[in-house]
Amino acid sequence: MSANVISLLKFNGNIPLKQNQEAKNNNKTKVNKENSSEFVAYPKAYYLNQISFGARKATTANEIIERIGEDNFPNPEIVEILRGIGNSTDFSLYNIHLDYYKDLLDCSTLDEAKEKYPEFKDVIDAKDVDYSHLHSNNILRMISDGRVPGADLDNLSLVLLKNHYGLLQGINKKESYFDLSNTPVKKILEALNIKIHATKYINNATSSNPDVREKQAKSLSAHLATPEAREQRREAMKTRWANDDGTMRAHSQINVKKMQTPEAKAKRKATCDTEEYRQQLSSRMQKRWQEDEEFKRIQKEKAWIDSEYIERQRQTALESWARADEARYEISRQNVKKTQTPEAIAKMKATKNTDEFKEKLSATMTEFFGNNPIYSEAQKLAWQRHPEISETMAEIATHYPVLGVIIHKKENGLALTDEEDRIRKMYYKECKAAMPDYLKIIGQEYHNILVEWGVKKDSL
Repeated sequence: MSANVISLLKFNGNIPLKQNQEAKNNNKTKVNKENSSEFVAYPKAYYLNQISFGARKATTANEIIERIGEDNFPNPEIVEILRGIGNSTDFSLYNIHLDYYKDLLDCSTLDEAKEKYPEFKDVIDAKDVDYSHLHSNNILRMISDGRVPGADLDNLSLVLLKNHYGLLQGINKKESYFDLSNTPVKKILEALNIKIHATKYINNATSSNPDVREKQAKSLSAHLATPEAREQRREAMKTRWANDDGTMRAHSQINVKKMQTPEAKAKRKATCDTEEYRQQLSSRMQKRWQEDEEFKRIQKEKAWIDSEYIERQRQTALESWARADEARYEISRQNVKKTQTPEAIAKMKATKNTDEFKEKLSATMTEFFGNNPIYSEAQKLAWQRHPEISETMAEIATHYPVLGVIIHKKENGLALTDEEDRIRKMYYKECKAAMPDYLKIIGQEYHNILVEWGVKKDSL
């Protein structure tokens, strides 16, 4: 029996592809990395500028390469196509893939496919292998015996290539692989030396399918288009949670645990701490507030800018804290007990007195004020507003002739000798005796300055 790839798959013939032979030949030409301008003429099949996805983060071609990994692409020429597109987000990896492998769909023999696409040179022709020695339950033996409807050894390898590469069908698409599950499909592909697409590649490629994304966007818009629809969605979720047999809650807890792992936290922090990310987030939100009237209306419905709502939330928070005073006191008392044991105190003192700890603390503070000059300026201004404290400390400093050397070494991150550290402590102890609250006064002034500058909110 013969198997026709078009009958085996539900292929969407509306996918825009280049039709002329000259364009086909150009796709196979090696790409010149120094001259990316030759990519300007790539067909509109790659582009998605007619589709809007709201605030969804656009991904550049370079980011796609980094996300998937060059080794996970089926062909290095696809990587070069993406490099040519560079930092543009106006493309579809799905359409790039289909356009590159479209000639495969016209091949009538496996040898013809190998000639056009060198990456298939090691693919085994299924009809050239003897399967009689295999177990009767082996999937290839079953195909050989005619026990898999629609599958034929005569063109099996070519059909699989067309499905997996020409039409970018994942191995979990049963309708594309003789109604077989992904496990036997994987075994067939591996046995015939057909490289299976990496999960990262096929997920990123299929998710960029314009038809699928437009359908998802329309579906989401329909679900959230009106207040009634949004309310209906909320009620449906409430019902699902109310009737949950524990499955949803278990999945939710698993996801929360995954998000709380050190690796996940570090990855989120690394992403969110970059200036580029903050600028992108700010520009996306500004653009959405300017252009999306529906978004602004939803925010107003949520009363995020309602002063009465904010005041109610504030009062609720104050009442909650007031009711929790006793519990907070008990928790604090228990924590103090844990940290005030002789062993804990001894460990803390031993750690704080090490040169390594002192140097690390000094370096951390220096780095912080270096990266956040506004805090350094606020600290200087706080001291300037209380000249009486500075004058008193300067007078006390005359009792310690080597204090200038000690201050110089501290400012430059140099380690102090034990004697120098003892003198430093004596100096600050005398300052504390002369002005018991001077650090509290400077600290409060520092806080007030940050509030004045809008860097910090005043306490409730």
